[in-house]
Amino acid sequence: MTSTAYILIGSNLGDREKYLSSAIAMIKETPGLELCDRSSVYSSEAQQMANGTPSFLNQAVKVKTEFTSSELLTALQTIEQAFGRTDKGKQLSRTIDLDILLYDAEIVETERLTIPHPELLNRAFALIPLIEIDPELVHPLTGRRLKDYLNDEDFKLVRQKEEHGPVIY
Repeated sequence: MTSTAYILIGSNLGDREKYLSSAIAMIKETPGLELCDRSSVYSSEAQQMANGTPSFLNQAVKVKTEFTSSELLTALQTIEQAFGRTDKGKQLSRTIDLDILLYDAEIVETERLTIPHPELLNRAFALIPLIEIDPELVHPLTGRRLKDYLNDEDFKLVRQKEEHGPVIY
């Protein structure tokens, strides 16, 4: 059975654009994952982190997968580790961060994984690229469209850095 998942890719260290594109390449090369779409790249200031923390680049991707949500998390953690990521500390800078935002309409609450992402509705830097891919996405817990959670101020805080070209399969 095939499922649809939405993943947020983020980076605020080093060659951020290269890390985003390299992570997408690794997702495309992972057996059991099929890249369907990706958003533009967006820039935003680091939130809830120390002053002077480098800004983030973020991009959302839509994948089809044969993995369960837990297996998808394992695959994404393997990609993060390939970039030297060993700690999922919330207030640490990172070369790459891969977060599962949505997985079908599934609701998961385990010690290891929460879907939908617990901070999704509070993060314009995740919502904006996500609704670029699919403007009619609905939050599985609230039943409301994700775009209904955004306001004009959100679009001032999250700036489109570059548009992507067509997805190459």
